[in-house]
Amino acid sequence: GSDSEKSAREQEVEAAEAAIAEKAAAVDAAKAALNEAAGEDVAAKTAMAEAKSEQKAGDAGYTEAAGKRSALEAVFTNEYETLKQGTSSTVKKSVQAVVRVGKQFGFEPHLLVSAELALSKVPAERSSFDNLVLQQMEDQIKSVLQQLGEELTNGEVGKAARAGK
Repeated sequence: GSDSEKSAREQEVEAAEAAIAEKAAAVDAAKAALNEAAGEDVAAKTAMAEAKSEQKAGDAGYTEAAGKRSALEAVFTNEYETLKQGTSSTVKKSVQAVVRVGKQFGFEPHLLVSAELALSKVPAERSSFDNLVLQQMEDQIKSVLQQLGEELTNGEVGKAARAGK
């Protein structure tokens, strides 16, 4: 009997050792899977941070162009038009606003000086030169508005592409 008992115990020990080896292998596999998942998580978070940063930077240009455009449109439709029509109640202040915005957008300095004089006069007192200056101002304003419009159109496309990331 003791030989069969010893043999049975040896088989139990072998079975237990095999189970331990199997479980150790499963633990190693689980650790490897965890490390891989952690690496993928870090990579995903890095990619997300890069996409957000790219979106913020790209959208900043778009937002700046939109702000410039609305500032120029506001001065053009409010101050400039009332000065041109001779209906402005705040001539000096409005002329200063038009000149300030013209400088911001890099309008020709001589044109701004001439426009300041032309816009300070009521329409009936303006010479043909004054009217030419105002036409050139309008051309310049429209040109800048068109540029900003194109920038915004391109910005919309980029903004949508960045948002899709």
